[in-house]
Amino acid sequence: MFFALVFLSLNVSPPSSIMRVKWVPNSSGVISFCYFFSIYSNEAGGAVNANAIGNLVVDDSSFVNCSSFGFGGGIYSNVDVLSLERSCFLRCFSTGIDSYGSGVYATSLGSKNFSFMAMSRCSNACGSLMLDIGHQYTSKCNFSSSFDSFSTGQYTNTPLSLTLEYSTVSQTSGITSIGFYTFSLATNMHHVNIVDNQLSKGYVYTNNAVYTLNYFVFIKNTGLMTFWYHNKGSVTFSNCVFDTVVSPGECVYATPGCVFACNVCTMHTHSFFYSDICYDPLITLNKKPFYRPIIFALLMI
Repeated sequence: MFFALVFLSLNVSPPSSIMRVKWVPNSSGVISFCYFFSIYSNEAGGAVNANAIGNLVVDDSSFVNCSSFGFGGGIYSNVDVLSLERSCFLRCFSTGIDSYGSGVYATSLGSKNFSFMAMSRCSNACGSLMLDIGHQYTSKCNFSSSFDSFSTGQYTNTPLSLTLEYSTVSQTSGITSIGFYTFSLATNMHHVNIVDNQLSKGYVYTNNAVYTLNYFVFIKNTGLMTFWYHNKGSVTFSNCVFDTVVSPGECVYATPGCVFACNVCTMHTHSFFYSDICYDPLITLNKKPFYRPIIFALLMI
């Protein structure tokens, strides 16, 4: 075994695209302080394709105008442990029949950890963030301004464990804001804002899933509270706030401690609304030169 250390820097003023990163088998790596601009791939993972046995850490990085034909407009990940924090996905999308995860598609039986992440205008897919199987943890993330999507925020499929906390889905348009498919387990989902979304079906989606949402705030949204497809499942809303009421026929199991038709509705201010690293480079780079490390990767080969 030997170690290959790769470190590249680039002055991107005006903006320019850099290489696409594709992980080799049996490798682990770090992507830190990196910038990916207008990268397209005709396979999964517009900017990054990590399909390997190992771990991947992505931090303090930006993915702008990246796209793929298939899963993961910004990142496709199938690694043992994925950690992504303090990063931004702006105007990323995926196309094709299997269009899942316009920003990130992450699968594997291992852990997927997301924190302090912003996804804005990531569209045309099932989920700006698509998490498939394994252990799933999302904290202090913001999903905004996406459109033409089945699930405008996070979509969860068959998790082994699930945490979704202190996050916000706002000013999106699509079928639903967050979706859950095929599970019945003790989840940890709390303090999430679903605010000002144009949803054609429902605030949340359930398909053969049974779960509880705690301390969620639902205000200024169109659509029903829930909608289901194929196998119904059920949702328990606990201590949630709504500016509407439950409609007949919805798959709501119970609503202990909830407030409905509130006159003055307050969002969770400690939930994550934006990221100061989520920027439009065409605006930012005209103001001052932008120089930062582009790739820092440690590969175990």
